[in-house]
Amino acid sequence: MAQHSNANANAKDRPAIQDQGGSDNVFSPVEEHSGANKNTSVRRDERERLEKAANERGLTLGTLSLVVVTVFLVLATAGLGIATFIAAVAAKEAAQHIPRVERAYVFLWKELKRKQTPNASGVLPGDILEVQFAFKNYGKTPAIIKRIDVEIRVVASYPDEIRELALDMPPGLIISADETTVFLPIRRLILPEQWTAIRQMPRTSLLLFLGVVKYEDIFGSSHETGFCLEWDSIGGDGFGPSPSEKLNHFT
Repeated sequence: MAQHSNANANAKDRPAIQDQGGSDNVFSPVEEHSGANKNTSVRRDERERLEKAANERGLTLGTLSLVVVTVFLVLATAGLGIATFIAAVAAKEAAQHIPRVERAYVFLWKELKRKQTPNASGVLPGDILEVQFAFKNYGKTPAIIKRIDVEIRVVASYPDEIRELALDMPPGLIISADETTVFLPIRRLILPEQWTAIRQMPRTSLLLFLGVVKYEDIFGSSHETGFCLEWDSIGGDGFGPSPSEKLNHFT
């Protein structure tokens, strides 16, 4: 009996020891649920980190693209402004260039006709010197003649300006492009002592044929051409070019 009781007692104790030992190797449901939550949280944090990084990269690329587009627009605007400025300057130069090229240019015609005749009036001795001259329009458009001042003068030196001695001319005289006017006459009495002073060497007097023609072009601008020729006894008694830059001019 005593042995049977001890055996039973041992039998009761043995399962308890196995249950206690087995509890060290088996997870409880609470522990399994806690581990799953931890893994889910880690994955969620990793996903959020990746999404945040992707958003930051996208924001950086978007900002960079915006900067590039802005720089391009600035450069395009600057280029357009420069192109507009260049076009405006070119248009202005063209507007100024056209009148210069197309306007009228009136000058004294290169051919002069002159004639000397004794003074037939008998009041004063000497010769009547007659000069016939003309003007030519070397421009591409007509010139409207407004005034012609011309004279024959005997002077000791070149004058500072041309005197206003308007020549009678047809009203509304127009010189077309590449056209030469008819010859216009002017006369002056040259006394014997004046001829002597003009022809002697060194000269003490100058015999000048000088004047100015004033005209308008079709663009509404006014111009003038001054001219001066002097008597050259050495070259064979005739008018030749004068070195006076003040009297020989054009606008």
